[in-house]
Amino acid sequence: MARKPAPSCRPPAGVKPVADSVPRALDNLALFVLLLVVSMRTLLSETYESGLSGISHAIGDTASLTPATTVMFDVAIGLAAAMAAFATLLRRQPWRWTGIEAGWAMMVVAAVVSCCAAGNKRLAINASCDWLTALVLTITLANLLRERRRVVLVLSVVVASGLASATKCGSQLGWEFADTWEAYQQQKPEFWAQQGMAATDPTVALFERRMLAREATGFLPYSNAQGAGLVLAGFAGITLTFLSGRSRTAKGVCGVVAAVILASVVATGSRGAMLAALIGLALLTAGTLRGSRWYQKWKALWAGLWITAAIGVALVIVWGTTRGRLPGDSLRFRWEYWQATSKILAEQPWTGVGALNFDRAYLKYKPVQYPEEIRDPHNFAMAIVSQWGIIGGLGMIIALLGGSWVAIRMWGQAGIRIGVPACDVGGSWVAIRMWGQETSPPQHLGAGLFSFKGRMRRLGYWATTITITLIGDVLHFMFWEDLPGVYTDTSAGPTTIVSRLALYFLLLLPTFWIGLATQVKRWHDRGRSGWMVLVAMIPVIGWIWAIIELGFLKGTTGPNDYGEDPLGLPVARRPAQPLAASLGGWVAAIIVGFILLRLWMLRGWLLSGEAGVATVFFDLFLYGTVWCLAFFGVSLLLSLTWGEAGTASPSPSRQAVGPHSPSPKAHQQPSPPYQGGGRGGDRYRLPCLIALGVFLLHNTIDFSLFVPGTLTTFAALAAVAAAWAAERETEGPRNGVAWRWGAMIVSLGGLLAVIMLLVLPVWRCTSGLKKARTAAVTGSGDPAPFYEAAAEADPLDPTPLTEWASWAAHTGGVPGLDKALNCLQMAQNRDPQDRGIYRSQWRVLELRYEAAGNPADLREAVAAAEKALELYPQSPDGHVDLARLLARAASEIRPDPASGIPGRDWLADAIQHYHRALELDADRPWYEIRRWHKDRRLQIEGQLTQLKAMMETRPAD
Repeated sequence: MARKPAPSCRPPAGVKPVADSVPRALDNLALFVLLLVVSMRTLLSETYESGLSGISHAIGDTASLTPATTVMFDVAIGLAAAMAAFATLLRRQPWRWTGIEAGWAMMVVAAVVSCCAAGNKRLAINASCDWLTALVLTITLANLLRERRRVVLVLSVVVASGLASATKCGSQLGWEFADTWEAYQQQKPEFWAQQGMAATDPTVALFERRMLAREATGFLPYSNAQGAGLVLAGFAGITLTFLSGRSRTAKGVCGVVAAVILASVVATGSRGAMLAALIGLALLTAGTLRGSRWYQKWKALWAGLWITAAIGVALVIVWGTTRGRLPGDSLRFRWEYWQATSKILAEQPWTGVGALNFDRAYLKYKPVQYPEEIRDPHNFAMAIVSQWGIIGGLGMIIALLGGSWVAIRMWGQAGIRIGVPACDVGGSWVAIRMWGQETSPPQHLGAGLFSFKGRMRRLGYWATTITITLIGDVLHFMFWEDLPGVYTDTSAGPTTIVSRLALYFLLLLPTFWIGLATQVKRWHDRGRSGWMVLVAMIPVIGWIWAIIELGFLKGTTGPNDYGEDPLGLPVARRPAQPLAASLGGWVAAIIVGFILLRLWMLRGWLLSGEAGVATVFFDLFLYGTVWCLAFFGVSLLLSLTWGEAGTASPSPSRQAVGPHSPSPKAHQQPSPPYQGGGRGGDRYRLPCLIALGVFLLHNTIDFSLFVPGTLTTFAALAAVAAAWAAERETEGPRNGVAWRWGAMIVSLGGLLAVIMLLVLPVWRCTSGLKKARTAAVTGSGDPAPFYEAAAEADPLDPTPLTEWASWAAHTGGVPGLDKALNCLQMAQNRDPQDRGIYRSQWRVLELRYEAAGNPADLREAVAAAEKALELYPQSPDGHVDLARLLARAASEIRPDPASGIPGRDWLADAIQHYHRALELDADRPWYEIRRWHKDRRLQIEGQLTQLKAMMETRPAD
């Protein structure tokens, strides 16, 4: 028999103990920080590199993305984890396991080893810390989601970000792509001249092909990543429909929002994301119809899924090895990537090449027939193994096995606990059956989303109206705004225009019907006929009349001719503290925090950043408004459905949990399905699990898992799937004091490591680079001191040194070239595998040879070009560069007979490399866009002919 606590330990009724206020505040603050992180990262394009892209160099952009943004988010996640662990320690609660902790620990070890072996250690540290921090977010957030309202907050944040991203995709298709293409055409010669490229260079054609593809990327750098992020957000909306209780209004609104987000995947052009969405919807349908039969077989289901995955991997390997390729061009390219990756793994099996150092190793093994110079193998498993070694791969497998075990166990045990009758199949069928059999007065915001019968209160009217207005705006941006471009496109026939118009009106029809039904039910609530909707046809006066009466005036008290009072619930069933009231503070705080954080990300503190005021205003006015309205509408709509249902139960986190407290199981009663409060809504795990599964399936041929925005969204949904994992096991701290202290020590140690490895060097280096770039572009001062300060601030990053070398080389004179060579030599020590550093080195050495006439400089230039070719042996351009230098050395360097050292046959080597370059280019597939233009090939053949003539006419030794 459990011992009763001493009377003196019990606080008076209604009085919160002072000792609980500190952990409660830490708990809430940690959740608040993580929600802001999840909301913002999807709406930003981040980078792990401090160097500028070629486009940024060409346009003189000194405010490009830097890794400092990513570092800020990593610190925020680490700080939230430390606060959550400290709150758990103060409350003497167990730190709940998510199943990924053991795998995460192994991946930490693998990351440390791989960073030590990486060529560019700064890139490896930045990426490794961010990827590991994403798992920390999952673990921490899963421990914080002890109440259903918190689950809804996370899902609402994901859905709001998805809707804002869909709006961004629509605006890109509507006008941004057209405006960008027009500006590019006007500045095309200057744009490529600043990058030192001719108009016939294959890079120009590749760049223009990607621009003309019109694949929306949203806020992320890649269209595939944006498509994968929209799939996750769309299934988060479907998850909210499973949490909507009996409210048909809430279900309809969440379902329509999810449909709009999933439909916007088409705008990205990502076929992998579209296929993943279709597979997910098919699995959701099958799971909904047959889900109840699998609850008691959740272990077999878990094993079956992993066995199926193993068989699928084996079939892919067998098919690829026996036929030498996979079916389809896209999969054929992936198979080529994976073959080269297997060679990388064979060379460095235990250490890996380091995070984001894959491209350096890939170029060593890339045959010329492979089309792309990729930076990722387009398979998340092979990416982790090749970059973190076998230890990292084992950690990944253990994390996936443990995390999926916990999540599927929670889903299966939730269905067993609820006890769905055998005749009822699936959570959605239960909800639909209860909906159809409902004979009591409506206990939701409206009497049906599409129905013209019944009454609706003001809150339901505003929530529905705002939602369908946002949906209409998104559809307008996605379809209607693009029609002028279709009209002017000569390749777009009448069928294209008619089909686009038909799809637009087909998608718009449900929102029109819902809006009309909403107004009719609101007139019914006022005691008037539904035909009063015709008042809105009167200009100005009718509009004002309808807005005032429908939006602001209270309905009739009690039943009227059109139905029962939507507010007429029994007093006994109304909660004393509605869930909406407790959630309202969260919603307001998150919206304010989102606006302030967004403003800071765009302009910095005190509006001192580089972004223009007009850009910031447009971003906040359009995308910020969409985000805020979507988050406000969805979260409060769901919370009010629970409050009206009167089934909200006390949160387990508000019960005292300690070694002498009674078990929460004794007070928990199974609640009916989808009625909130208790456990009935646990079927929301099904669409969440499917979203995670199809996302990983998509990442077997893509790399969106390693894009910070989509990675964070995936981590948040993984936390939702693992949430409440140990809530049914809170009979005291089973983990013991050691484990609670362990979580605290690990979180603080991780936060300290992030600060030491990322914050101090990266922030100081970024600050110095920004000042140096500004001084170099504007000519306002000498950038050399800033480059020097940036290089000293981060002893691992070669970027300050390479940019300093580029600036010094262009200042003119031998002293500038000498300084450039010194900087490049130091950069080589920091990143010995970077081919670009060696290419810059031989160019500077050639310039110094031309200025000073020292033959040693030309010899060193040849050596640097040979090193660059060694790092990319299948590069035709690399062979041409080396051949040109060798030919120059043959004509300008005379052997010294007095030295007694036999001279090198520069001419023969040059001829050999010219031949090799022509052979490699001829081996490129006919469709390869990087294949040389015929003019360039003729030019190289002419140079080769001249060298052969020199070989024939030179005197014999």
